[in-house]
Amino acid sequence: MSGRQNSLVANVLAVLEFELRRAMTVPRLAWWCVLAFFPVLIVTLVTMVPITERRGDEFTVTKIDIPIEIWSSFLFALIPMLISMLGTFLWTTPAVSAEIERQSWVYLAVRPHGRAAVLLGKYLASILWVLPAALAGTTFAVLVIYRSSDGMAAPGVAREVWWTIARLSCLSVPSYSAIYLALGTIFTKRAMVMAVAYTLIFELVVSWVPALINKLTIQYRLRALFFNWADIDVTQAGRLPPIDIFSAAPPWVHVSILFGWMIALVTFSVALVRSRDYVVSSTPEA
Repeated sequence: MSGRQNSLVANVLAVLEFELRRAMTVPRLAWWCVLAFFPVLIVTLVTMVPITERRGDEFTVTKIDIPIEIWSSFLFALIPMLISMLGTFLWTTPAVSAEIERQSWVYLAVRPHGRAAVLLGKYLASILWVLPAALAGTTFAVLVIYRSSDGMAAPGVAREVWWTIARLSCLSVPSYSAIYLALGTIFTKRAMVMAVAYTLIFELVVSWVPALINKLTIQYRLRALFFNWADIDVTQAGRLPPIDIFSAAPPWVHVSILFGWMIALVTFSVALVRSRDYVVSSTPEA
């Protein structure tokens, strides 16, 4: 039994190493830079927006001073949500369909633990590829805000904002990677289409519906953690108060549910891919 486990671990590590080496190309490195520096670019452009004030016959131009709560919400939307979803969507959704299209699936399937190793290796590779981009984007974006915002200049504020977004990124990347891995395993022929449909319908619409179904979305859990860790009270001053949209549960509940979803989705994907037969058709000769 120990030998079989060691064989699985070795195969997973081999797939992980292969995927990371294959990612070290100019196009993929350029795409990594786009993921990492896109939020930095957006934040920089926002900080450069001037405000023109008229005092009598004179006009004065000053830089916009955005409250720290708005900056934190902005970073949350850009990094744990947008960057995490987009990066993992492109990495893990075609995990099975790409191998079928390359006609390499039949060779992987006959190897010991080959199917499970491919899924687990690609899942880990997506995390190790997207998470550093999210953390790099968080670091540089916070630095830009720190240099331009008076609210961020207070002692410890920049560090707290970075720590909040970094923790959320560490949860969002493996969570979204797990859900896209499961969708790619179930819908091999329409994996990308189904992943886009899931993202638009569930993560961007259903997660805001004040009903039981929104609690099944990853965005609902991340949003609850964000408002808790960022210390933002959404019930003040007549803001959106429904508990069905902003959960009042303690953070450990949401973290535990996210980890439970990760384990359940990855386990389901591995079990499905090991029990399911995929049709690998070769190109017919003319």
